[in-house]
Amino acid sequence: MPRLSYGGSLDYRHEYKHHTEQHNNRLKLSYSTSAFYYGGFVKFATEKNPDGSQDAFGRIKAPEAMLDVGTKHKINEQWYFRPGIRAGGGKGFHATDLQARLGFNPQGVPLKTYARYRRSIKNYHQSDKKSTVKNKLTLSLIYSHGANKLLLKTNVIRAETKPIYHNKKTDYDYSLGYSRDIQQWQLYLEVAEVSAHSKTATRQVRTRMGVKYNFDK
Repeated sequence: MPRLSYGGSLDYRHEYKHHTEQHNNRLKLSYSTSAFYYGGFVKFATEKNPDGSQDAFGRIKAPEAMLDVGTKHKINEQWYFRPGIRAGGGKGFHATDLQARLGFNPQGVPLKTYARYRRSIKNYHQSDKKSTVKNKLTLSLIYSHGANKLLLKTNVIRAETKPIYHNKKTDYDYSLGYSRDIQQWQLYLEVAEVSAHSKTATRQVRTRMGVKYNFDK
């Protein structure tokens, strides 16, 4: 029988949106085997100031939590498929994400790629507040050179219920990231261009900085 592989990680990330001056934090725990993956994360931000901005740290505003489970299917030496589901919620809502990832890792090339589709449904507990539905397509490329990695990622989002950018139901973003492995640790930085408001065409820079610890396999 083939040997069962497994691994886990603990990941902390801090996010800042420069135009709207908003901060967010995420703590994520992941674990995977040859056939399954499991995980969960908590997002937490501080209370908004009168002008809509947020402080980096302070009084936490209604954290959100989700569990993430799925299966892993190896098609051949280069292709894999990963369907899964995320479910959770926060103050006044619960959410479910259905997702599927198709990955391609070419042999002999230090490059990993994948395409992911995610359908997110958010239901509010207030009877007068309608549910929201979003569809997101993600394309990602990761190039490795020794302990260094470069990331290029883009998202296209299509909402079904209400406008999300410039009074339209379609939005997009793209990002460039860098990470470095130091033994079992990984330090990373990501810079992205994202939308700032649902009613205007204003764009803004979003930076993410984080540290990830990989458990022994």
